[in-house]
Amino acid sequence: MLKTSLPCTIRLLFLVLFVSPSYGSKLDILISKAEKGHRDAQFALAQSCEAGLGIEKDISSAIQWYRKSADQGYAPAQFVLGKHYEDGGFLKEDLEEAIDWYRKAAHQGNAPAQFRLGRLYREGRGVKKDLDQAFKLFLQAGDKGLPAAQFSLGRMHETGEGVKQHHKKASFWFKKAAIRGYAPAQYRLGLMYTLGQGVPQNYNEAFRWHKEAAHQSCVPQYHHKLGLLYDLGRGIDQNYKLAVQHYRIAAEQGHSSAEYRLGLMYALGRGVSQDYVTALAWISISSANGHASDLRKKLSSKMGQQEVRKAQELKIQMVKNNPSLLSSDEGNPHPVASIHW
Repeated sequence: MLKTSLPCTIRLLFLVLFVSPSYGSKLDILISKAEKGHRDAQFALAQSCEAGLGIEKDISSAIQWYRKSADQGYAPAQFVLGKHYEDGGFLKEDLEEAIDWYRKAAHQGNAPAQFRLGRLYREGRGVKKDLDQAFKLFLQAGDKGLPAAQFSLGRMHETGEGVKQHHKKASFWFKKAAIRGYAPAQYRLGLMYTLGQGVPQNYNEAFRWHKEAAHQSCVPQYHHKLGLLYDLGRGIDQNYKLAVQHYRIAAEQGHSSAEYRLGLMYALGRGVSQDYVTALAWISISSANGHASDLRKKLSSKMGQQEVRKAQELKIQMVKNNPSLLSSDEGNPHPVASIHW
C-alpha cells in the first residue's frame, strides 16, 4: 500500500480542531478565512468537508471549496479536482476536465498531478498515447520523490516501454520507490535480486524486499514468492511452516501456483501434517485454475477410491466456501491501480 501523509494544512487543521479545546472557534476562523478568499484555507476546508474532519461530511460543499481554491491557482486543489474527474464517484467522470486540471497543477510542479497525467499519456486515455510525454512526466514526479512515478520509471526501463531496455536503470528507480515503502517496487526489486538483473544476484536482498512487500500487502504474488524463498531456503533459513503460511495467503486468493505448492506441502508433509486428501483437493483446484501438472494423477494413483472421493468432495466444499479459489490473477503482480494519488 502506498504510504502518504496528509497535506500540511490538513495536519494543522486536525491539530486545531481536535487538540485545541476551543476547536469550534478555530473552525469558525478557518471558515472565515476561506470565505475571504484564502486559497489554502479553502483547500483545507474542502478536505475537512470531504473527510468529515471536525465538520459534517458534505461532498457537495467539498467540491465547491476545491473549485474555489483551484480557480485561484492552488495546485493541490487543482490536482484533487482532476483526480475526482478521472475517478468518478463524487463528480461525473470527465477525462477532458481531469486532464485540464492535471495540466494546471503539473505546470506548477505538483508531483501527483504529473504522475496522473503521465499515466493517462502512457495508457492513451483522454489523450493520444505518448510514451515520451509519459516518461517526462514520470521523471518530473519521480525526481520529487513520488514512489508511484519512480515505480513507473522502473517498469518502463525494465520492459523497454518507450525507452531503451535498461535493467540497471530499472533497479535504480525500483530501489528509490522501495525504500519509500512502495510494495510493487519492493516486489520487482526482489525479483531483480533473485535473477541478477540490473543488480548482482543476491538472495539475501531478494528475501529482504519480498518480505517487505508481503508484510504490508495481501497481494497473492508477493506471498507466493516469499513462500517459495522460505520453502527453498534462499536468503533465509529453510522454514516450511512459514512457507505454508504464505502459500496459504496466496492460495486463498486464487493464485494457482500457490495452490499447487500448498497441495505439494500437504502431500510431502512439510510444514503441515501429511494429508493426501487435502493435498489432492488443493492440487485439483490448482489444475482447474490453469496450473498444468501431472501431480494430481500421480497422487490419485497412491490413494484409494474412497480417499479420492473425499478429496473431490473437499474441493467442492472449499470452492463453495471461497469462490476466489478459482479466480487466478497471476498476471498482475504490481497493481498500480491501488495508488492513492
